Amino acid sequence: MSNAKLKLMVLLLTISLLGVQFALASHSIKQKSMVYLNKKTKQFFSYIHAKDHYDYGHKAGKKFFFFYKFLEILARLIQEPPADDYAEKTLENLSIYSPWLIEELQGLSNSTGIGIKNLLNIFNLFTKSNQCTVILVTGNATKNNETFLAQNLDMRRDNVKNVFLTHVYSRFLTNIFVIADIETENYSYVFCGLPIFYELPLMNQAGLGFGGNGLSLTKNITRYVDEESGVSTYSIERLTMMRCKNIFEVQKLWENIVRASGRNRFWPHFWDNSIPSFCDKNGDIITIEQTHNYICFVYRNSTDITKTYNDILWHA
Repeated sequence: MSNAKLKLMVLLLTISLLGVQFALASHSIKQKSMVYLNKKTKQFFSYIHAKDHYDYGHKAGKKFFFFYKFLEILARLIQEPPADDYAEKTLENLSIYSPWLIEELQGLSNSTGIGIKNLLNIFNLFTKSNQCTVILVTGNATKNNETFLAQNLDMRRDNVKNVFLTHVYSRFLTNIFVIADIETENYSYVFCGLPIFYELPLMNQAGLGFGGNGLSLTKNITRYVDEESGVSTYSIERLTMMRCKNIFEVQKLWENIVRASGRNRFWPHFWDNSIPSFCDKNGDIITIEQTHNYICFVYRNSTDITKTYNDILWHA
């Protein structure tokens, strides 16, 4: 597609995007699958109670049917499809390390009518965001011994396509808040975004909070990069919210799970090598630097690592 045609398409889609968003949201509200969280900012809230992961994917597809369909059309218009073997390799990896995620994809595929391989292509629309910044403070570092976790979201704006995708991201993903309550897991959790496709966890039922920032790898192909298969960082972060109530359980989960790392940036590996941070209701905080073979946990008193005061952690 020529650059001029792409610019024209982006302009037309951007103009229509607000109308599309409100039409989709209004339909969902009429169907009682979503409610307004804030009418002024047009933020929406939904609750999904599921028997298992397949049921979660199936119900997500029904509740957000038109959102997924819109993204399917968008992906066909502007997304360069991955290599032919991408879907096969991804599904093979998921069957070994994350069978629960395949169950979600199967449920989502059945309720939306979108094939699993096509879903994987759609999911790659937003896999190239920039690095975010996270700060965690607790205890004596705050006025009233409170705990604060803050995160910003960076998106690429280096060309017309990425400017448009940033607009879609802000309109669709950061304005939707969902509580996921899956009976086969320990805790329900709330996130912003679209279920399965792009969930940005916020907090779970036990009071565990999340923030994370991406990590850029060297573009020098001669440099060593720890590349091994495993569970994607994105999936581990979701599992953490579903299964952990405090940072000690977080550490145990991340230590014992087979972590994926490397240059692969296709879904669900778009956050691999990233640096997650967690806080719990007891005021404890933790930041994790990790690859497949390496992991380091940084706590509120890890001043020998942070070279700063107790109770303050940050990463950019």
